[in-house]
Amino acid sequence: MPVLPVQRNAGKKENAERSELLITGDASKQRSKSSSSSSSNERAKSFAVTERLRATGQLLSAQLEEGGAALTVLTESSRVVKDTAREMGKTSESVRTGHKSLDSMKRKEKLDKLFIYGGMAFFFLTVLYIIFIRTIGRFIL
Repeated sequence: MPVLPVQRNAGKKENAERSELLITGDASKQRSKSSSSSSSNERAKSFAVTERLRATGQLLSAQLEEGGAALTVLTESSRVVKDTAREMGKTSESVRTGHKSLDSMKRKEKLDKLFIYGGMAFFFLTVLYIIFIRTIGRFIL
């Protein structure tokens, strides 16, 4: 535990007062008692200030640790968000490619249906022509 200059000064004053008490008589004792009480008040105040400063230092240390932990969490979260954004970009590209493939498949499906219905229409028209020629067309032609 570090000693503050105020505490050192209080200790020096106390030592000086003790030596003065030993040298001087009863009159000095009364004077030193009043000065000793003020010295003990100063010492008590310095201890209180020291304790407050120590508590403040501990509070600041705790806040710094919490801030460091929050910074670590934010850094990790930022990395996760960047990775997610990258993956989302890749996924959106895949979705875009999928949409293009689906659109081309739909076009091909429509074209295939057109060929099938066109072929069926041609077939039925050909069959109808043959039936017409063999049945009614003999009489007309």
